[in-house]
Amino acid sequence: MKQKEIIQKMVGMNDKYTRLLWYARVGSDRQLPIVNEEGKLIDYIEQHKKEIEELYPEETQALAEENGNWQHGFHSGIVAASRYFLNLSEKWYGDKAEEVAESTFPDLDS
Repeated sequence: MKQKEIIQKMVGMNDKYTRLLWYARVGSDRQLPIVNEEGKLIDYIEQHKKEIEELYPEETQALAEENGNWQHGFHSGIVAASRYFLNLSEKWYGDKAEEVAESTFPDLDS
């Protein structure tokens, strides 16, 4: 496998687990942030949650089960590690790639 293919796989993994991280953080028992009078934010959130459930049914089900906190921690670790390695591989950071990767680890914004 070539370096470009490896990076593409890592980007895909980062995208998947960032979505699952967001999904867990916007769980059904969470108070939603500011919503306009038409409730558009709620509509978007519910629609996005459904899309993630359709894309990753096993993973979203695991978040709802007894060991859901462990599963969420696992997803967080995947996101932190993939972002670290993606930052190391970023060509536009040049000689600063390692410094950027170290200073942003673990970046778990979703």
